[in-house]
Amino acid sequence: MLLTLEEIKMQCRLESDFTEEDRFLELLALAAEAKATTYLNRNLYKTLDEMPALDTDGMVITEDIRLGLLMLISHWYENRSSVTEIEKSETPMAFYFLLQPRRLPVSGF
Repeated sequence: MLLTLEEIKMQCRLESDFTEEDRFLELLALAAEAKATTYLNRNLYKTLDEMPALDTDGMVITEDIRLGLLMLISHWYENRSSVTEIEKSETPMAFYFLLQPRRLPVSGF
């Protein structure tokens, strides 16, 4: 995972010793990472050492991308269904705002 469980718990305002939903939080983190990779059209890595030399479009996760992932994870954590009785605005908009400057155009179209 690109993010630590500690970072995710801080974002979701959970105590560090609360472990009942750790697996769910990890699932959300992996889903957010997959969403970011797909949206950015590039692979993300924790460090430069992890990035393969052949992945010329890959990049090390930046703080703005880290924040976008955390915001998306906390949104999914707090809103576990796509439909509610209360009208809500689309919080993931911040995710796209933070990641868009680093997005590569899709080639071949």
